[in-house]
Amino acid sequence: MSEGRPAISVRTRFERFPATIKGAFVLQGADGDPHLVSVEGAVVARIPSGRTVEVPVEPAQIHVAPARDLFIPFEAPVLELGPGWYVIRSTMRVDGGKAEAFDSRPFAVPWTRSDVRRGAVELGRTIEVGGVGLVLERLDMSGDATVLAWRRIGEEDAPGRPPVAFDIRLDGSASLEPLPGDALRRPQLQPPGRPGRAARAKPAPAAGPMPAAPEGPAVFYPVPRSVRTMEIVVSAGGAEHREPVTVPS
Repeated sequence: MSEGRPAISVRTRFERFPATIKGAFVLQGADGDPHLVSVEGAVVARIPSGRTVEVPVEPAQIHVAPARDLFIPFEAPVLELGPGWYVIRSTMRVDGGKAEAFDSRPFAVPWTRSDVRRGAVELGRTIEVGGVGLVLERLDMSGDATVLAWRRIGEEDAPGRPPVAFDIRLDGSASLEPLPGDALRRPQLQPPGRPGRAARAKPAPAAGPMPAAPEGPAVFYPVPRSVRTMEIVVSAGGAEHREPVTVPS
Protein backbone atom coordinates (compact mmCIF):
# COMPACT_ATOMS: atom_id res chain seq x y z
CA MET A 1 0.00 0.00 0.00
CA SER A 2 1.31 3.44 -0.89
CA GLU A 3 1.63 5.72 2.12
CA GLY A 4 -1.11 8.34 2.36
CA ARG A 5 -3.30 6.75 -0.32
CA PRO A 6 -6.31 4.45 0.16
CA ALA A 7 -5.65 0.87 -0.84
CA ILE A 8 -8.94 0.44 -2.72
CA SER A 9 -11.86 2.49 -3.95
CA VAL A 10 -15.44 1.27 -3.50
CA ARG A 11 -18.25 2.83 -5.54
CA THR A 12 -21.84 1.77 -4.92
CA ARG A 13 -24.14 1.81 -7.94
CA PHE A 14 -27.81 1.01 -7.51
CA GLU A 15 -31.30 1.36 -8.93
CA ARG A 16 -34.66 1.36 -7.14
CA PHE A 17 -37.38 -1.19 -7.86
CA PRO A 18 -40.79 -1.46 -6.14
CA ALA A 19 -39.63 -3.82 -3.39
CA THR A 20 -35.84 -3.71 -3.55
CA ILE A 21 -32.72 -1.81 -4.47
CA LYS A 22 -30.52 -3.69 -6.92
CA GLY A 23 -26.96 -2.75 -7.63
CA ALA A 24 -23.31 -3.59 -7.22
CA PHE A 25 -20.28 -2.62 -5.20
CA VAL A 26 -17.57 -1.68 -7.68
CA LEU A 27 -14.06 -2.30 -6.32
CA GLN A 28 -10.77 -1.17 -7.79
CA GLY A 29 -7.22 -0.94 -6.52
CA ALA A 30 -6.45 2.70 -5.74
CA ASP A 31 -2.74 2.70 -4.90
CA GLY A 32 -1.29 0.84 -7.86
CA ASP A 33 -0.97 -2.48 -6.02
CA PRO A 34 -3.16 -5.61 -6.03
CA HIS A 35 -4.97 -6.44 -2.78
CA LEU A 36 -6.84 -9.30 -1.15
CA VAL A 37 -10.20 -7.94 -0.01
CA SER A 38 -12.61 -9.66 2.37
CA VAL A 39 -16.24 -8.64 1.93
CA GLU A 40 -17.54 -8.55 5.51
CA GLY A 41 -21.15 -7.47 4.89
CA ALA A 42 -23.46 -4.58 4.04
CA VAL A 43 -26.47 -2.73 5.44
CA VAL A 44 -28.91 -0.02 4.47
CA ALA A 45 -28.26 2.57 7.21
CA ARG A 46 -30.37 5.55 8.20
CA ILE A 47 -28.35 8.78 8.43
CA PRO A 48 -27.14 10.51 10.48
CA SER A 49 -28.12 7.69 12.86
CA GLY A 50 -30.84 5.14 13.42
CA ARG A 51 -31.83 1.68 12.33
CA THR A 52 -30.09 -0.53 9.80
CA VAL A 53 -31.40 -3.25 7.50
CA GLU A 54 -29.08 -6.05 6.46
CA VAL A 55 -28.19 -6.41 2.79
CA PRO A 56 -27.69 -10.08 1.89
CA VAL A 57 -24.09 -10.28 0.67
CA GLU A 58 -22.20 -13.55 0.83
CA PRO A 59 -18.86 -13.13 2.65
CA ALA A 60 -16.00 -13.67 0.23
CA GLN A 61 -12.32 -13.05 -0.35
CA ILE A 62 -11.47 -11.54 -3.71
CA HIS A 63 -8.38 -10.26 -5.46
CA VAL A 64 -8.69 -6.60 -6.46
CA ALA A 65 -6.39 -5.25 -9.13
CA PRO A 66 -5.53 -1.62 -9.93
CA ALA A 67 -7.23 0.05 -12.92
CA ARG A 68 -9.75 -2.78 -13.21
CA ASP A 69 -13.34 -2.77 -11.92
CA LEU A 70 -14.62 -5.76 -10.00
CA PHE A 71 -18.40 -5.96 -9.45
CA ILE A 72 -20.09 -7.51 -6.40
CA PRO A 73 -23.87 -7.57 -7.01
CA PHE A 74 -26.40 -7.07 -4.22
CA GLU A 75 -30.13 -6.75 -3.68
CA ALA A 76 -31.43 -4.83 -0.66
CA PRO A 77 -34.97 -4.91 0.78
CA VAL A 78 -36.62 -1.49 1.13
CA LEU A 79 -40.26 -2.16 1.97
CA GLU A 80 -39.62 -1.85 5.70
CA LEU A 81 -37.77 1.45 5.44
CA GLY A 82 -39.69 4.37 6.89
CA PRO A 83 -39.44 7.91 5.53
CA GLY A 84 -35.90 9.18 5.97
CA TRP A 85 -32.44 9.47 4.47
CA TYR A 86 -30.27 6.40 3.98
CA VAL A 87 -26.98 5.10 2.59
CA ILE A 88 -25.92 1.62 1.54
CA ARG A 89 -22.90 0.86 3.72
CA SER A 90 -20.49 -1.93 2.82
CA THR A 91 -17.71 -3.21 5.06
CA MET A 92 -14.44 -4.43 3.55
CA ARG A 93 -11.20 -5.73 5.06
CA VAL A 94 -8.08 -5.13 2.96
CA ASP A 95 -5.10 -7.51 3.24
CA GLY A 96 -6.25 -8.73 6.65
CA GLY A 97 -6.16 -5.25 8.16
CA LYS A 98 -8.81 -3.22 9.93
CA ALA A 99 -12.36 -3.39 8.53
CA GLU A 100 -13.41 -0.22 6.69
CA ALA A 101 -16.90 1.06 5.88
CA PHE A 102 -17.81 2.59 2.51
CA ASP A 103 -21.04 4.58 2.08
CA SER A 104 -23.07 5.05 -1.07
CA ARG A 105 -24.57 8.36 -2.10
CA PRO A 106 -27.44 9.35 0.23
CA PHE A 107 -30.99 8.67 -0.92
CA ALA A 108 -34.39 9.59 0.51
CA VAL A 109 -37.50 7.55 1.13
CA PRO A 110 -40.05 10.40 1.00
CA TRP A 111 -42.55 11.49 3.59
CA THR A 112 -46.25 11.78 2.80
CA ARG A 113 -47.16 15.33 1.84
CA SER A 114 -49.41 15.84 4.86
CA ASP A 115 -46.64 15.00 7.36
CA VAL A 116 -44.16 17.78 6.59
CA ARG A 117 -44.16 21.55 6.37
CA ARG A 118 -43.42 23.22 3.05
CA GLY A 119 -42.61 26.78 2.11
CA ALA A 120 -39.87 29.40 2.40
CA VAL A 121 -39.13 31.92 5.14
CA GLU A 122 -36.96 34.97 4.53
CA LEU A 123 -34.73 35.49 7.58
CA GLY A 124 -32.48 38.42 6.69
CA ARG A 125 -30.65 38.26 10.03
CA THR A 126 -27.08 39.50 10.49
CA ILE A 127 -25.31 38.21 13.60
CA GLU A 128 -21.81 37.93 15.04
CA VAL A 129 -20.68 34.89 17.01
CA GLY A 130 -17.16 33.91 18.06
CA GLY A 131 -15.76 36.82 16.07
CA VAL A 132 -17.46 35.62 12.89
CA GLY A 133 -19.99 37.76 11.05
CA LEU A 134 -22.82 35.84 9.40
CA VAL A 135 -25.97 36.52 7.43
CA LEU A 136 -28.81 34.02 7.77
CA GLU A 137 -30.68 34.57 4.54
CA ARG A 138 -33.48 32.08 4.03
CA LEU A 139 -35.00 28.83 5.27
CA ASP A 140 -36.49 26.60 2.57
CA MET A 141 -38.73 23.72 3.68
CA SER A 142 -39.55 20.98 1.18
CA GLY A 143 -40.93 17.46 1.22
CA ASP A 144 -37.59 15.79 1.92
CA ALA A 145 -35.30 18.43 3.43
CA THR A 146 -34.88 21.81 5.11
CA VAL A 147 -32.20 24.10 3.68
CA LEU A 148 -30.69 27.06 5.53
CA ALA A 149 -29.01 29.55 3.18
CA TRP A 150 -26.29 31.57 4.91
CA ARG A 151 -23.02 33.34 4.20
CA ARG A 152 -20.04 34.79 6.00
CA ILE A 153 -19.31 38.50 6.03
CA GLY A 154 -15.99 39.70 4.63
CA GLU A 155 -13.77 36.67 5.25
CA GLU A 156 -14.17 34.45 2.21
CA ASP A 157 -10.42 33.99 1.85
CA ALA A 158 -9.36 34.40 5.48
CA PRO A 159 -7.00 31.58 6.56
CA GLY A 160 -7.87 29.53 9.64
CA ARG A 161 -11.42 30.80 9.87
CA PRO A 162 -13.43 28.91 12.52
CA PRO A 163 -16.10 26.45 11.45
CA VAL A 164 -19.74 27.41 11.86
CA ALA A 165 -22.40 25.06 13.25
CA PHE A 166 -26.18 25.31 13.10
CA ASP A 167 -28.79 23.63 15.28
CA ILE A 168 -32.48 24.03 14.40
CA ARG A 169 -34.54 23.42 17.53
CA LEU A 170 -38.16 22.43 17.30
CA ASP A 171 -40.65 23.62 19.92
CA GLY A 172 -37.76 24.53 22.20
CA SER A 173 -36.36 21.02 22.65
CA ALA A 174 -35.64 18.44 19.93
CA SER A 175 -33.21 19.26 17.13
CA LEU A 176 -33.85 18.83 13.44
CA GLU A 177 -31.53 16.08 12.23
CA PRO A 178 -28.65 17.25 10.00
CA LEU A 179 -27.83 15.89 6.55
CA PRO A 180 -24.70 15.99 4.38
CA GLY A 181 -24.46 19.28 2.54
CA ASP A 182 -24.69 17.58 -0.86
CA ALA A 183 -27.69 15.38 -0.01
CA LEU A 184 -30.08 17.31 -2.25
CA ARG A 185 -27.83 16.81 -5.26
CA ARG A 186 -28.33 13.07 -4.94
CA PRO A 187 -30.98 10.99 -6.75
CA GLN A 188 -34.14 10.44 -4.71
CA LEU A 189 -36.15 7.26 -4.22
CA GLN A 190 -39.89 6.91 -4.55
CA PRO A 191 -42.08 5.95 -1.57
CA PRO A 192 -42.10 2.26 -0.64
CA GLY A 193 -45.32 0.34 -1.10
CA ARG A 194 -45.96 -0.68 2.51
CA PRO A 195 -45.54 2.31 4.84
CA GLY A 196 -47.32 0.53 7.67
CA ARG A 197 -44.27 -1.58 8.48
CA ALA A 198 -42.18 1.50 9.16
CA ALA A 199 -44.12 2.29 12.33
CA ARG A 200 -42.32 -0.54 14.12
CA ALA A 201 -38.89 1.01 13.60
CA LYS A 202 -37.26 2.54 16.67
CA PRO A 203 -36.75 6.31 16.46
CA ALA A 204 -33.22 7.60 16.10
CA PRO A 205 -31.67 9.64 18.93
CA ALA A 206 -31.98 13.41 18.81
CA ALA A 207 -29.43 15.15 16.61
CA GLY A 208 -26.97 17.84 17.55
CA PRO A 209 -25.56 20.74 15.56
CA MET A 210 -23.95 20.06 12.21
CA PRO A 211 -20.95 21.96 10.85
CA ALA A 212 -21.93 23.73 7.65
CA ALA A 213 -19.61 23.93 4.68
CA PRO A 214 -18.73 27.56 3.86
CA GLU A 215 -19.44 27.02 0.18
CA GLY A 216 -22.90 25.54 0.66
CA PRO A 217 -26.07 25.72 2.72
CA ALA A 218 -26.82 23.77 5.89
CA VAL A 219 -29.19 20.88 5.14
CA PHE A 220 -31.51 19.09 7.56
CA TYR A 221 -34.41 16.66 7.66
CA PRO A 222 -37.83 18.11 6.74
CA VAL A 223 -39.84 19.96 9.39
CA PRO A 224 -42.82 17.99 10.74
CA ARG A 225 -46.13 19.73 10.14
CA SER A 226 -46.96 19.45 13.85
CA VAL A 227 -44.06 21.74 14.87
CA ARG A 228 -45.22 25.10 16.23
CA THR A 229 -41.96 27.01 16.78
CA MET A 230 -38.42 26.88 15.36
CA GLU A 231 -35.21 28.51 16.56
CA ILE A 232 -31.78 28.48 14.93
CA VAL A 233 -28.84 28.23 17.33
CA VAL A 234 -25.54 29.32 15.76
CA SER A 235 -22.06 28.64 17.12
CA ALA A 236 -18.56 29.45 15.84
CA GLY A 237 -15.08 29.75 17.27
CA GLY A 238 -16.07 27.93 20.45
CA ALA A 239 -18.87 30.39 21.21
CA GLU A 240 -22.64 30.22 20.86
CA HIS A 241 -24.75 33.19 19.81
CA ARG A 242 -26.39 34.71 22.87
CA GLU A 243 -29.90 34.46 21.47
CA PRO A 244 -31.37 31.86 19.09
CA VAL A 245 -32.71 33.22 15.81
CA THR A 246 -36.48 32.73 15.81
CA VAL A 247 -37.97 31.51 12.54
CA PRO A 248 -41.19 33.44 11.81
CA SER A 249 -44.28 31.24 11.60
